[in-house]
Amino acid sequence: MTLPRSIQDLIIQFSRLPGIGPKTSERLVFSLFQRPKSQIQALINALAVFNQEIHLCGQCFNFADKDQFSLCQICADSKRDQSIICVVADSLDLIAIESTGYQGLYHILGGVVNPLKGVKIENLRVNELIKRLDNIKEVILAFDPNQEGEMTCYQLKQALSSQLAQIKITRLARGLPQGGDLDYADEITLGEALRGRREV
Repeated sequence: MTLPRSIQDLIIQFSRLPGIGPKTSERLVFSLFQRPKSQIQALINALAVFNQEIHLCGQCFNFADKDQFSLCQICADSKRDQSIICVVADSLDLIAIESTGYQGLYHILGGVVNPLKGVKIENLRVNELIKRLDNIKEVILAFDPNQEGEMTCYQLKQALSSQLAQIKITRLARGLPQGGDLDYADEITLGEALRGRREV
């Protein structure tokens, strides 16, 4: 059966999202037909606001909801410990660490070293991190315990050590399973890994 062009286009757009294949995309689109027009309009409005108002924090690269010069809620919170930065690959890892009760600052590196995909340490936000380290006493490296995470930790430590020898560099303890993802770890395991972090 040939579907109208607008339906085909919507199926294609949904299927571009991670974890959504063609069949799931079709089910999502067809489920919209069963919803009231007001719910569809609410989805459209939410996507439009997201597209216009969400920017990256100018300091840590987390999501900020005003303009490109705004700080995120975490960076703007003066009650947080300003002497410690937890470096993570992406916002999902930040959310996972935040659920443990961690009260320091963050820096989102923008990915991990991955030679197979051509991602080198210089392709990540290392220079932006170094510029933030004037009054920092500790940098926590919080990456997935897999090969890419290990390479990122090693190369980032080398980059930071050559620049700032006086800063303590730690990483998460080994409570996390090898090859796991931070954003799938439970709060207790992740909290223990954060508290048991060790110097690298």
